[in-house]
Amino acid sequence: MFFGIKAKATDPPRKRQLLTTTEYLKSPDQGHRFPKVLSITEVKPGLWKYRVKDWFRRYRTAKGSFDDHAQFFLNNPRYAEAVRVGADPLAFLREVARAGYATAPHYFDLLAEVVRMVERYRPDAPTSRTIAPPSSEEDEALHAPLVERGEWVPARVLPERA
Repeated sequence: MFFGIKAKATDPPRKRQLLTTTEYLKSPDQGHRFPKVLSITEVKPGLWKYRVKDWFRRYRTAKGSFDDHAQFFLNNPRYAEAVRVGADPLAFLREVARAGYATAPHYFDLLAEVVRMVERYRPDAPTSRTIAPPSSEEDEALHAPLVERGEWVPARVLPERA
């Protein structure tokens, strides 16, 4: 496995694999959604962390994984805004999180840290950057299904490179 694109139990066995993953859901009674539940832990009121086995797409090569992942975003209307802002890595990640790519409540934060680390070592990187906050309508839509769509992270300015 190279990228975590979910598969279906009905996909041919050669195209899927059962892997351990973590999901964050708003209810402790969602175990039926997974082939196997390893644990369910309440993280805070209204948020449960599930360690589960779930189906993911299987790839023979890293190239096949990267190509499929790119097509996943390009061909899925849910990620159209992410593709539109794709030249800006942080804006892209914000839109991917907003579209519900992952259930982790701090998915954007985690990936934004990786971008910051990479930008510190890029000679042509900007010295600081701000991510614009969503409008009030966007903010409301983001928090409606709190975990299933991911949480919005407030705008932050990246520190200047040393």
